[in-house]
Amino acid sequence: MFFVSTDGQFEYANSAFEAVLGYEPEALLGADGPQQLGESTAASFAELIDVALREHDGVIQTNFRHRDGHNIPTELRQRTLHDLDGAVQGAAGAAYDLRGRKIAEEKLR
Repeated sequence: MFFVSTDGQFEYANSAFEAVLGYEPEALLGADGPQQLGESTAASFAELIDVALREHDGVIQTNFRHRDGHNIPTELRQRTLHDLDGAVQGAAGAAYDLRGRKIAEEKLR
């Protein structure tokens, strides 16, 4: 689970980020958090924010970079969050590890 603000900063990341990606959640909080997960991930979070600002929920597939450098195929599912006045505050979502799905797809080919 994660929460990312409208300026693209991680405000929250749960312990699954550490279990799957090798990063302590606290290390991802702040301005450079998405950059630590790789260039394609940072671009995906920028896209995620763009979707959130247009007030839509979304699904994005990308590669997260593990702390040791290898890529993990990942699906991001997010919901736009609003304050009591309806203004967009950011996005909350979950990241799903797609390695098992990718392996199954390869076996079907």
